[in-house]
Amino acid sequence: MILGDRKVGTKSLLLRYSDNTFSDTYYSALGVDFKIRTIEMDGKTLKLQIWNAIENHPGYFKDAHGVFIAYSITDQSSFDNVSQWINEVDKAAPVDITKFLVGCKSDLTSERVIERSEGEELANRYDMPFIETSAKSSANVEEAFTRMVLEIKKNLDNKPKAAAVTSTTKLSDKKAKKEGNEKKCIIC
Repeated sequence: MILGDRKVGTKSLLLRYSDNTFSDTYYSALGVDFKIRTIEMDGKTLKLQIWNAIENHPGYFKDAHGVFIAYSITDQSSFDNVSQWINEVDKAAPVDITKFLVGCKSDLTSERVIERSEGEELANRYDMPFIETSAKSSANVEEAFTRMVLEIKKNLDNKPKAAAVTSTTKLSDKKAKKEGNEKKCIIC
């Protein structure tokens, strides 16, 4: 899942990763944007479900394994609201959800109001990874998602086998299908 204040770049981050596209035009969406991307990792095919939540509805977090909490490096209020987003996730999401802080729009260096060190400090305070990205230039977008998937995979691998299977089954609310070596994963 990708969360953050409006206009911080969550939709652009989603579209850059899922479709390798970018638009300077701002499109306001309602509810949730949803994309799927299939990747190969460690000899396995993973089907990622990535949601960009426009609202922080508690139901969105129920089966999430990972959440990007995003702010714009050009918007102080979006950075100030990160703690509020983290609190919402902590209230509604599974306790073992992977949280990741993302500073968006890193290409806008002349408009920067949040220094990289401030993002790092905030991420350290909440014990979460941090990265700055640019959907426009695609800087660090692939790396952010790869790091998220690796963290989710590590968390799932550390769960007792029965818990990991139950959790994976819940993601689609359908009976799990075994299709070769394809596995399903969700970044919600």
